Order: sequence, then structure tokens, then C-alpha cells
Amino acid sequence: MTISATTQGLRMGVATSSSRPAAPFDGQVISETDTDQLKLYNGSAWINNGGYKLHVTATAGTSIADATATTILSGSATIFPGHAYSVYGSAASQSGSTITWRALWIAQSSSGFVRGLYQSPHTTTANLPISMQGTTTFLASDVGVTTGNGTSLTFDLRMRVNGGVTGLNTNPDGIIGTGSFPQLLTIIDLGAA
Repeated sequence: MTISATTQGLRMGVATSSSRPAAPFDGQVISETDTDQLKLYNGSAWINNGGYKLHVTATAGTSIADATATTILSGSATIFPGHAYSVYGSAASQSGSTITWRALWIAQSSSGFVRGLYQSPHTTTANLPISMQGTTTFLASDVGVTTGNGTSLTFDLRMRVNGGVTGLNTNPDGIIGTGSFPQLLTIIDLGAA
């Protein structure tokens, strides 16, 4: 069967997470409006078929003490077995004293999962935006999800400094404006791996 149109799109079933079809068929796809996800029925469960899973920001300042790992942002994402995920994080710090080393990473405590995003040996008291160069990926099995219909896990964006103390600054250049560089944690479901 060929479906072709230049001015219209294909409309699939539309539902919410609480009003999905009661008797779905294997391979059925719906657009879930309350989660902005495409869901695929795999014969036994509705699974995520790709899309954003988590995108959280914060603009509040956080003080980070010398040699202390500090969680600066947290968010929960539903992880589906067999899927791959992309992660990204960023923040900006401003030191009141000289900092000799900084690190930024994403962790998932219950599975021991860690993905390092940035580390710097720079000695500076200036504003320092810290962000990942591109993204890194992980598999659901990397965070212990191998069965089931999705597991909700909390992920943390963490920072550590050595050789001084720092605080988060959401206007690191002093020009663009307040909130122009918030803490950011994004996890994207890439679909079945």
C-alpha cells in the first residue's frame, strides 16, 4: 500500500497515557498527547518509540565547596529496556577564589552509572561555563534496566571543584542577561538500540 500526499500528513491514533486502546494489536502506534511521545505496542506492552525523556533546567545559584561533589540538578526519566539514550549537561560557575580543577558529570545513583562531561585543570577566578562537548550515550542495560515496561530513574547533574570554592552563575558574561546560562540536564530516548 502506498500513501502519498503533498499537503497533508498521516494521522495515527491519539490518546493519553490513561486512555490508550484497551485491546491494542501488535505493531500499533499511537501519539500520546500528555507525554508528547509516540508509543508502539510490541505485543505485550506499550513502549516508547523515541523522543525526549527528560529536559530540566534550574537557575538558582548553588555553592560548591572545595573537594565536595555537589548535585546541582536532578530529574526523573522512564528508561525502557533495549533502548539507547543520549545525555547532555551544562552549568556555569564563578569563583570567589582560585580554582585549580573542575568536573561536571551525570550520575544515576541506584545503578552506579556515571558519565563524565567535562573536567578542567584551569586555574582561574573568572566565570567559567562548563558544558559537554557534544553528547554521550548509554544503553538501558547500563543503568540496570533489562526487562519490564519502563523504569523511572532519577539522574543527577553533579559538579566538583578542587582548590577553592565556587558558585553557579546563570549570567556568566554579565552581558546577555540573568538566566542566560542555566544548569541544564537533558536525556533523549533514541529508540530501540
